[in-house]
Amino acid sequence: MKCFPVIPRWEGKVEIHVLDDTITSEVLEDHLVQAGQFVGVGSFRPQNRGLFGRFKLVSLKEKKRAA
Repeated sequence: MKCFPVIPRWEGKVEIHVLDDTITSEVLEDHLVQAGQFVGVGSFRPQNRGLFGRFKLVSLKEKKRAA
Protein backbone atom coordinates (compact mmCIF):
# COMPACT_ATOMS: atom_id res chain seq x y z
CA MET A 1 0.00 0.00 0.00
CA LYS A 2 1.29 3.45 -0.90
CA CYS A 3 0.75 6.64 1.04
CA PHE A 4 0.91 9.94 -0.86
CA PRO A 5 0.98 13.36 0.82
CA VAL A 6 -1.81 15.86 0.23
CA ILE A 7 -0.63 19.44 -0.16
CA PRO A 8 -3.70 21.64 0.44
CA ARG A 9 -2.20 24.79 -1.07
CA TRP A 10 0.81 25.30 -3.32
CA GLU A 11 2.05 27.69 -5.96
CA GLY A 12 4.83 27.97 -8.46
CA LYS A 13 6.05 29.65 -11.62
CA VAL A 14 6.33 27.85 -14.93
CA GLU A 15 8.15 29.09 -18.02
CA ILE A 16 6.62 27.92 -21.30
CA HIS A 17 8.41 28.34 -24.62
CA VAL A 18 5.92 28.61 -27.50
CA LEU A 19 7.67 28.06 -30.82
CA ASP A 20 4.60 28.26 -33.08
CA ASP A 21 3.44 31.80 -33.90
CA THR A 22 -0.11 30.56 -34.52
CA ILE A 23 -0.50 29.90 -30.77
CA THR A 24 -1.65 33.20 -29.36
CA SER A 25 -1.56 34.24 -25.74
CA GLU A 26 -5.35 33.76 -25.58
CA VAL A 27 -5.13 30.20 -26.93
CA LEU A 28 -2.37 29.29 -24.48
CA GLU A 29 -4.34 30.76 -21.58
CA ASP A 30 -7.47 28.81 -22.55
CA HIS A 31 -5.50 25.54 -22.74
CA LEU A 32 -3.87 26.13 -19.35
CA VAL A 33 -7.23 26.89 -17.72
CA GLN A 34 -8.76 23.72 -19.18
CA ALA A 35 -5.72 21.63 -18.22
CA GLY A 36 -5.99 22.83 -14.63
CA GLN A 37 -9.60 21.72 -14.41
CA PHE A 38 -9.57 18.45 -16.33
CA VAL A 39 -5.99 17.13 -16.53
CA GLY A 40 -4.17 18.39 -13.43
CA VAL A 41 -0.73 17.37 -12.15
CA GLY A 42 0.50 14.44 -10.06
CA SER A 43 -0.38 10.76 -9.96
CA PHE A 44 -3.85 11.21 -8.41
CA ARG A 45 -4.93 13.92 -10.87
CA PRO A 46 -8.36 14.15 -12.56
CA GLN A 47 -7.02 12.63 -15.79
CA ASN A 48 -6.28 9.45 -13.81
CA ARG A 49 -9.72 9.55 -12.13
CA GLY A 50 -8.23 11.12 -9.03
CA LEU A 51 -9.56 13.83 -6.77
CA PHE A 52 -6.46 16.00 -6.44
CA GLY A 53 -3.97 17.80 -8.69
CA ARG A 54 -6.20 20.51 -10.09
CA PHE A 55 -4.66 23.93 -10.53
CA LYS A 56 -5.82 27.45 -11.36
CA LEU A 57 -4.02 29.87 -13.65
CA VAL A 58 -3.45 33.08 -11.71
CA SER A 59 -1.59 35.13 -14.31
CA LEU A 60 0.01 34.78 -17.71
CA LYS A 61 2.78 37.15 -18.73
CA GLU A 62 4.11 37.23 -22.26
CA LYS A 63 7.80 37.75 -22.76
CA LYS A 64 8.92 38.71 -26.26
CA ARG A 65 11.65 36.73 -27.98
CA ALA A 66 15.06 38.29 -28.38
CA ALA A 67 15.93 38.92 -32.00
